[in-house]
Amino acid sequence: MDYKIIQPIISRVLQSGHDEEFYVDEKSFALVKEIQKVLSIFEPIEDDEARMIWLEIPRGTAEEWKDFEDMHDQYVEYDIVSYRKALVEEYPYEKQWFFLVTSTYRENTFLKISDRGHEYVIFTNRNLDGKEYAHDMSWFLEPLLHLVKQRVAEITKNPEAYNQHIDEDLPYRQRFGTIKSRFLNKIIPEGKLVVKDQEYCIRVMKELIRREKVYASVKKGEEIDWKKEGVPAPFDTMSIRRFCKYYRIADTIFWKDSHYERAKEAVNIEDDVEYYQDHGLHNALKEYSLESEEDFKSFACDHYGELGLSRTNVRASQYYAGGKWIVTLGVSYSSYVDKALEIAMALYESGAPFVFHDAENVLHILEETGMVRISAFTFHDYLKGDDDEGVISVPYIEDCDKEGELTRQQYDDIVRYAKWEPNDKVALDKRIPLHDPVYHLIRDEANEPITLSEIRKQIEKKYDCYLGVAQKSGYSGYYHVGALRNRQMSAGIEDIHYPTFNEAMKALILSIKVIEQDTNENSTE
Repeated sequence: MDYKIIQPIISRVLQSGHDEEFYVDEKSFALVKEIQKVLSIFEPIEDDEARMIWLEIPRGTAEEWKDFEDMHDQYVEYDIVSYRKALVEEYPYEKQWFFLVTSTYRENTFLKISDRGHEYVIFTNRNLDGKEYAHDMSWFLEPLLHLVKQRVAEITKNPEAYNQHIDEDLPYRQRFGTIKSRFLNKIIPEGKLVVKDQEYCIRVMKELIRREKVYASVKKGEEIDWKKEGVPAPFDTMSIRRFCKYYRIADTIFWKDSHYERAKEAVNIEDDVEYYQDHGLHNALKEYSLESEEDFKSFACDHYGELGLSRTNVRASQYYAGGKWIVTLGVSYSSYVDKALEIAMALYESGAPFVFHDAENVLHILEETGMVRISAFTFHDYLKGDDDEGVISVPYIEDCDKEGELTRQQYDDIVRYAKWEPNDKVALDKRIPLHDPVYHLIRDEANEPITLSEIRKQIEKKYDCYLGVAQKSGYSGYYHVGALRNRQMSAGIEDIHYPTFNEAMKALILSIKVIEQDTNENSTE
């Protein structure tokens, strides 16, 4: 190893292992384990002994890039002038941040490197099907080990200085947070959802929220006066022909502004089933009876999840209304909410017994009463539970005012008004004195002070169990779940939250009164 890691090198690794795992050979895996050992000086930040640090990778020089390519690609014929030109064009930032995390789950160890956006690579000894080719990644992992050792040595001198550096200098492009939608709409007015009749849409969303509660409250076999409840009566049966009617309503809305000739021609098809066969993603309906409920169920199993509409899925469901049939619409991860709203309005106006799963979120969007997530990883403007009105990302500060990006003023306003999630802090993992009660399950085995991670490992090995601690979504703390493998124990799900992983894990261990050392292979969790 006679080169350092610069952006072109790490980019090559990320591109060659794009969003995948590299099953590595023995030499490379030994380097992965060594990197994990170097990081073990810190407390875990998540389950599976996860430990993480940020690395700031320099752009490097054209000479460093060319030397690396000459060493690893015998076919490179570019001169140094070409490298100097490409370096600034392809790697515009003087330094770029990447996080590195190591973890272990049972017999498998993982090392992940990511820009926290769309690119990451994982090195592991896991061979899922036993047929994976073992990659020799030592050419990259050796200089990476050198870099990690150097960085960890700097951090251990003053962990708080490192934490402060991350808090102050990590680009907001690589952070997560939330911002009130009414603030965001003022900052980026062109991003606000605009509808023709907002008050009407708001009334419909409120009505759909009410209807869903009515349908959901009905028990199987219960007689309901649907007219009195003020909702359309659900269908007693469902068929392919009936479903195609409502699919067509949604699909027509979805494609109404399309420039595709096929989409324009499909409007003239009179029969809904013929329309579906012409315009749906699946058109092989010959083997089905169009009026049979059983055939509809088979059709749904074959076709659901691939019905298109950019994953704005129209379905028929028996989940509500005591097992009777209603039409449902849900906005999935790559859907555009404006188009989903149009489809929901059309299905509502069709008079169908209809549930819009995202009516409450869309209501928040229309009334500007909720939050928008800020994420390093975005894909369209999808909705995702809770009080979530969508997701945005901010650019790197160097890219502000470029075409298609936020202005510097918009960027500064978002940073100022957003509530940012706290960054993971590093802390040195300390040995716990032997008199501490956390040793109570391995008192006989403990001969010298060890870290909480080592205590946990000994407990899991002795009792063949798994101690689980998790981070609850939307909360910057931890709680313990008491998950087990082939053993029973007295601790269960804990609602009390703890500020750090180690505090939650220690509370879990202390809460365990007894673990049954049952050697019966059929013992249950």
